[in-house]
Amino acid sequence: IITHAERKTTMTKHNITDCGIATSSNSMMFDEVFDKAIPDNSPMTNNATTKCTARLVSPSYNQQQDISDHCSKESASAAAMSITGKFSNIEHKYHIDPRVLGTGHHGRVRECIDRTTGQRYAAKSIRKNDLGVKPGELAREIVLLQDMKHRSIVQLVDVYEDAEYLHIVTDLCKGGELFDKIVEKSSNSDNSANCFAEDEAARIIHQVLTAVSYMHK
Repeated sequence: IITHAERKTTMTKHNITDCGIATSSNSMMFDEVFDKAIPDNSPMTNNATTKCTARLVSPSYNQQQDISDHCSKESASAAAMSITGKFSNIEHKYHIDPRVLGTGHHGRVRECIDRTTGQRYAAKSIRKNDLGVKPGELAREIVLLQDMKHRSIVQLVDVYEDAEYLHIVTDLCKGGELFDKIVEKSSNSDNSANCFAEDEAARIIHQVLTAVSYMHK
């Protein structure tokens, strides 16, 4: 039989979920230090140890519910920020070159090397919390790249995501931008000369149009 006084001092074992990490403890919260509840004339006030001692108490049912609700909301928020539903470290599979090859609206492209095969690819890293970045658009980009199977369209190789970035690994194209090639050839040629020979221009336009036609099928 447990008396009323014993029931008040009994510490109930409980489980607290700390944002996805479940812990089991007999005492998870601290009460005030003892000397705040001890009269000044008590002989215990001369004991230095007593003044720094905390009393462990078990949280009430409502407190446990508040903690659980708070952690559930944080876990849901973290999950909502995930594009792929899985966080992983891209560095485990690829070595990322620190040099930036190109910069887009929301990301930077760097060369990466498969640590197993030595194959070189391009890794576009997008900061997910940048203004203008929408998770739905990133997910759509991944889906579209997965569907693109054409020799004139870069192929999706891998997708990695961590808490801050989404990394899209694709074929590495070292030929440069077509626009830059046009500017370069125009500046190096006479005004009367064409930028590209007719057969070269036809080959380039054919590649572009066949890729566009494929995407519209």
